[in-house]
Amino acid sequence: MMAGFAVAALAQEPPAYEVTVFGEVAIRDARATVVRAAEAAGWGAKDREELVVLQPPSAWMGRAKLTNDGDVVFGRPVLALASVEAQVPFDPVDNANLSR
Repeated sequence: MMAGFAVAALAQEPPAYEVTVFGEVAIRDARATVVRAAEAAGWGAKDREELVVLQPPSAWMGRAKLTNDGDVVFGRPVLALASVEAQVPFDPVDNANLSR
C-alpha cells in the first residue's frame, strides 16, 4: 500500500513556478519611468503607500493605479458631477414690464 502512494507521488509533476527577482533600484527606476510617461501625457501622480494613483487630465477618463507589483489598473467613474455656467439674456425693457 505504501508503495502505491510513493508511485503516485512520483508520477505527479511538480508545479511550475516563475520567479523574477529585480533589485529595488531597478523597480524604483521602472516605476519612475511609467510615472514620467504618464505625466508627459498630462496625467498627475500621487504617491500612496502601496501604489501610485494617476489622475487623468479630464475627469471623465477615470483614474489609473500603478501597484507595487507593476500592474496598471484603470478605473472608470460611475458618476461625475460638474457645475455648468448658464447665461440668461437680460432685457431691461422686459424686466420693467414684469414689475407692473
